[in-house]
Amino acid sequence: MENHFEAKESLYEKGMQRLRQAEYIVQSKYRTDNFRAAAELFEEAGDYQDAREQAERCRILAEKSQADGVEERYRNAVEAEDRIIDQSDADHLVEAFHELDGYKDSAAHQEKCRKIADQFTVRAHRKRNLILAILAAVVIVCAYGIYAGMWGYVKGRLYGAAGYYEKAIEAFEEMGDFLDSEKQLEIYREKQLRSREAQERSTLTSLKAGKETRYGEFTWTVLEASDGELLLIPKSIEDDGPLYHIPFDEENRADWEVSSLCRYLNGAFLTEYFTEEEQGRITGSVEIPDEAMLEQYGEQLKSLKTDVWVNAPGEQDGTECYLTGGGSLMTWGCPTGSDQISVCPVLHINLEDLNG
Repeated sequence: MENHFEAKESLYEKGMQRLRQAEYIVQSKYRTDNFRAAAELFEEAGDYQDAREQAERCRILAEKSQADGVEERYRNAVEAEDRIIDQSDADHLVEAFHELDGYKDSAAHQEKCRKIADQFTVRAHRKRNLILAILAAVVIVCAYGIYAGMWGYVKGRLYGAAGYYEKAIEAFEEMGDFLDSEKQLEIYREKQLRSREAQERSTLTSLKAGKETRYGEFTWTVLEASDGELLLIPKSIEDDGPLYHIPFDEENRADWEVSSLCRYLNGAFLTEYFTEEEQGRITGSVEIPDEAMLEQYGEQLKSLKTDVWVNAPGEQDGTECYLTGGGSLMTWGCPTGSDQISVCPVLHINLEDLNG
């Protein structure tokens, strides 16, 4: 009888522990699952103390959390409509509104995004047909002179001549050392970089706060724009990308100036993802958000929807503060050697040479 009582007590305590943990869970799906798991534990505890009342409470909280999650997904999808830049974005939102299963006016938004996706498809087909027509003409002219490997080479040169540098690079990467494919590969890699720099020079000075822009190999959100400078943060942090889950310091120090993260962002990160021209336009050092920046741009940083390091020591030794994906500042901190927090680099871009 005593063992049976202890088992119920243990189940009750596990349920209470899950209930307490819920307030720290940011994502609604996981929070809902946590409430349901707690309800099951209380149900198993039976008549121990107020277990049945707690089970009912958890079921109610689970239903509310699930409803809040649907509303959050709907609101995020509606906001994302204004940021569609390619077919992938449009297709993603079509699926997102479909999964909402008729919630509010999600069906109308789904149809709107489907039409936008169709427009991107039509444009892509036109480009593809133009390329195919050019390729077909070359096939007719060179039909009797083509030998093994020549087709891929010609295709790469045609893509390059049409300004599709990424396609040309892909073609020559597959060619290996065929003819001068290695030389052509380097040529089109260089052309792609110069084209990217030219595009940046033509668009940077016209950007306003809240807009998005490509710089280097990333898409950024403009936090602040003045005559002489832009303040940028990443639009998003991709899972398993170069900014995803990086320790603040590999030696467990809570000092930004000597941290391995500071060294990475101002070293390998710059040289790998930015050209020399792009690096030269970045003023000062690459930073991460601090508490002052959170006060001014906290709402914009929420858009990252993932936990990121903050330049402020945590309340415990060897920890650093971080901002949750839901926008809450965790001041007690996380151990600086943890590889479960991502990084949000902050760039200051000098526009003076472009304004002149």
